[in-house]
Order: sequence, then structure tokens, then C-alpha cells
Amino acid sequence: MMRREDAGALRIDVSEHPPPVRMTLSGEFDIRCADAAAHALEDLLGRGPDKVVIDLSRLKFMDSTGVRFLVEGLDKAHAGGIELALVDGGEPVRRVLTVSGVKALFEQA
Repeated sequence: MMRREDAGALRIDVSEHPPPVRMTLSGEFDIRCADAAAHALEDLLGRGPDKVVIDLSRLKFMDSTGVRFLVEGLDKAHAGGIELALVDGGEPVRRVLTVSGVKALFEQA
């Protein structure tokens, strides 16, 4: 099953089959789309999958709002016994994750 949500400059695609569940973020992640992304991830985690992969490979821009989204998502996933992994983004996104130290917190998918 594939769901698509458009949150302004960010597109959120969710694929549940085959496992693991994958949330692909495309476009730009900033404060304008943070709530939509957080709700989409909370919805996924609420279904209780063993693992969720957040794919950042199609993300062109991410600011500190995206960093907060990932850290809060990781906390919620761990609280529910769910593994959360990342697919790395392009150089601008990778730089934000590396400088903030967030990249080291995640398993790389």
C-alpha cells in the first residue's frame, strides 16, 4: 500500500509492503511542513511495525526543524520498541545530519 501526502514544499510517500515500512520525504523540510511530517510518522509508529525506514534520499533541503523531527521520532520509536533507520540524503542534508550529530544516532538503511 502506498500513501502520498503533500505538505507544501515537502512530499511524504509511505509504503508499507513489503516490510519494512518506508517513509520517503521529497522536496524541502522546514517549519512549514513539520507538523504534517510528525503526524505521518506518529500514524506509522502507532501501527506498531517492527521497523520504519525514513528515506531522505529525495530531500533537497532540511533545516533544524527536520533534525528535531528525526530526534523526536527516534525517541517515540524507541519508546514503542520500534527500530527507526535512515536512508541518507544528498550532501546538503547529510551535512546537517553530520554537524548536528543526529546521523550517528540512527542505523543507516
